[in-house]
Amino acid sequence: MKFSQFNTTIERKDDLLIYNSFSGALIKIPKKKMHEAEPLLIKNRMLIHDDENEVLTYQYIYYNSIFNSKDLSITIAPTTDCNLCCPYCFEAGHRHKEYMDEALLNSIAEYLCSKKKKAIHITWFGGEPLLCFDKMLELSRRLTAQGLQFTSSIITNGTLLSQRVIEQLPELNLTSVQITLDGDKNEHDKKRFFSNKNGTFNLINKNIDNLLNGSNIPIIIKINIDKNNYISCMELIGSLKEKYKSYLTEQRIKIITNYIRNITNFKGSEACLSESEYYNISASLNKPKPELPKLCLTCPLRSPNDIIIGPDGNIYKCLEFMGDKTKSIGNIKTHSLSLSSLAQTALSHNPFDDPKCLSCSILPICGGGCPNSRARKEKGEDVSVCSPLKDKVHDMLNAYLNQAMPNKEND
Repeated sequence: MKFSQFNTTIERKDDLLIYNSFSGALIKIPKKKMHEAEPLLIKNRMLIHDDENEVLTYQYIYYNSIFNSKDLSITIAPTTDCNLCCPYCFEAGHRHKEYMDEALLNSIAEYLCSKKKKAIHITWFGGEPLLCFDKMLELSRRLTAQGLQFTSSIITNGTLLSQRVIEQLPELNLTSVQITLDGDKNEHDKKRFFSNKNGTFNLINKNIDNLLNGSNIPIIIKINIDKNNYISCMELIGSLKEKYKSYLTEQRIKIITNYIRNITNFKGSEACLSESEYYNISASLNKPKPELPKLCLTCPLRSPNDIIIGPDGNIYKCLEFMGDKTKSIGNIKTHSLSLSSLAQTALSHNPFDDPKCLSCSILPICGGGCPNSRARKEKGEDVSVCSPLKDKVHDMLNAYLNQAMPNKEND
């Protein structure tokens, strides 16, 4: 027998704590009883047979998840146009004033109806999808009339949630509406404004309240963080938690954070956070209940059952590619789809070709990082693909242990 390479060990006084990133198990064993712990270690994959290649075992599960999904996740951008002028928008260089037409609506409806045996989820994206709310309604009504079972969600800037829109939202079978704030009014209005430079903070907050009062749809408030608005975001999260205390308890509202990535070298991009910097900041902002990471399967980019459709019918495999027609892998209007492109996105730039990943103790909870970043790195760009978890796993485990089992002896 041998110890798993996926083990992380922490010593605490008279105890040894072992975490395995593949099994997800965390156990505490008195050092003096280690000789009795073999059955427990084997059960939790911390001790494995000498001839087992556990990386290969994880690789099998990883690839199986690419092709074994019974769900269909389709992101539809009915337009790449937007009523805001956010400077960091990753679509800025590829934004075209294109809108979904009837031919595209027909093609999407036909495609989805051909997949009715799958569990279908639609994500409405943009641009600003609510600029095309009537088309969203028309497609949803047509699918319902065909007896298709589906759910949907919207990622919106929140400025177009009028009373008329709110009243008709239930027809979309929504599981959530995600709305973005970039800090308090002062910070938010510097980044998320109309073409006339007028800020949107007050309007968005009013619309959130109207959505709460006029529907029962769950709301996700996403807070975008950079180096300049950290304090503002911390204050905003505090005020939101106070204002929406009951809604948060009921899970009607969820507050999440994200960081602004420098994808387009926009003016002000020097304020962008790295993934590692964001990891540190978000932990102090959210103060979430510590949890052990789950097994990381594949990025949706790799799955044939995850596609993104632009307003011209072009099909993409990653939101970062949206609007860049050179990254399209086909077009739903013409029923064309590049098999070679699907194979490329599913199987290339994978962590199992990287010697550092093959010897990493947290590979099963990292998954090898973003395939796009890995592709850029392979082209010679100075890009990191390593997860911050690599350097933070001890801190994460200690945070979990301090809360979950501060005085617990062992089981």
